[in-house]
Amino acid sequence: MIGVHVSEILQWIAMSSIRRWYLFAVCAVSLQAVAWAAIVLLRGLLNPRLQADFELISVQIAVIIIGLPIFLWHWSRARDHFVDQAVDGVVDAGPAPLYLYLMLLGFIGPVVANAITLLVALCHIILGLSSKLLPNDMNASEAIMSSVVALLVLSILSLYFRRQEREEVKSDSKESQGSVADVRRGYLFVLSIAGLSLTIYSLIGLLNWILLQLFVEQKVVGLNSAAAVVVDEVARLLVGLILWQLSWGRAQALYHSGLRDEQESSVRKLYLYTLVFVGSLAVVTTAATVLSGVLRGWFGLVNEGEIHIAVSSIIGFGIVWSYHAL
Repeated sequence: MIGVHVSEILQWIAMSSIRRWYLFAVCAVSLQAVAWAAIVLLRGLLNPRLQADFELISVQIAVIIIGLPIFLWHWSRARDHFVDQAVDGVVDAGPAPLYLYLMLLGFIGPVVANAITLLVALCHIILGLSSKLLPNDMNASEAIMSSVVALLVLSILSLYFRRQEREEVKSDSKESQGSVADVRRGYLFVLSIAGLSLTIYSLIGLLNWILLQLFVEQKVVGLNSAAAVVVDEVARLLVGLILWQLSWGRAQALYHSGLRDEQESSVRKLYLYTLVFVGSLAVVTTAATVLSGVLRGWFGLVNEGEIHIAVSSIIGFGIVWSYHAL
């Protein structure tokens, strides 16, 4: 008799878990569809070139009308399952933390891309450049309008889910015994490594261009020509640096807060040692390539390498190596 009851309880828990995954999956798909439909619709209404495209506008309106009620209905039930039944004193938070942080990543990624586009477009207007910015031939003013619309919609949704995250962290500290904190660490380190990668990639590209102008071509091009070359790298560098500092700064604040789980986190150690390994490997490999080129020059052999690319890579990855090793 007891075995029958245990079997029924386990069956109920399994069905409850499947239901929660279903609810959060539908919420994720429907909200993303509604968000991008709203962005495309606003872009079409504000862009004179797209206002006559009634098919585009009608499709986005249909997606919003159908998708928004689906999201609201499933979300009203999914929120009741943020913290579910306790088993052996441990509260099962289910897919709720994973859903929250995946949704935040899904919004922050396009925010970063549109922020870069916005900075590039503003620089083009300030410097009087008239070149096209995007593959679909948008000019600077159209790119600004397009990116601002996306940033507005995505930022509102990000702030909403950020508030939901704060509520979930409060319940996590009281009930779910760290399940949200585990996912949060992964989320912060994903954002951190994305921002750091964008920063280092842009820094290497910028240093490469500067060294090329100073030591290879031995001249500095005019302001307009230089801006056309470096404006993309500077925009990516600034956005990447901000993203890295915000996410890594939050991870550092949690580490220094004295929480034992944060200080003993294996995810944090894996993050740090991976970056130390990648940075040291890149520096040593590139330095060996430079030394090989120097030796080839001494022996009178043809050297096909470009020293400015190697130097910029050593500087960029050297920063990664030294900072994370420290």
